[in-house]
Amino acid sequence: MTTYIGIDPGLTGAVAAIGPLGQVRAVRDTPTITVRHGKRVRLEYDVNAMETAIAALIGFEHNPAYIAIEALNARPGQGVTSMFRLGYGLGLWEGIAAAFKIPVLRVQPQRWKGAMLDGMGKGKGASLLQAQRLFPAAAAELRLKKHEGRAEALLIAEWLRRTRR
Repeated sequence: MTTYIGIDPGLTGAVAAIGPLGQVRAVRDTPTITVRHGKRVRLEYDVNAMETAIAALIGFEHNPAYIAIEALNARPGQGVTSMFRLGYGLGLWEGIAAAFKIPVLRVQPQRWKGAMLDGMGKGKGASLLQAQRLFPAAAAELRLKKHEGRAEALLIAEWLRRTRR
């Protein structure tokens, strides 16, 4: 059974897997750890937990799997550090996928949102609403504003499933 994995690569993003009929297999927040740098405390990617998450999502049955990951674009006013961290996260996810020999497709937000949020706003609230509509079994995991990354990962996975058929 094919697994379609969608990834919102930010630190507050998520990874989600759906099956060939669109059934949600799992949705998880991006694994992070809290690191103290002197007086500063910040989130960083938990690389080992990211690898474990992908392994769990694909299982070890050697079934086909595909990954779509949101491509990143610099936005005006966005800091160099935050763009570096986003790019780092993207690279980590792609490296983990390569280690498992899973094909990865980078998808621009405009492309997947255009298809999945057709006729809706393109904001995060729209992603939450649409994910709740498409995946009612996962609605409990999509209740809060902080679950936007989960919603977007699910919608990216569904976009991939629809385009790979």
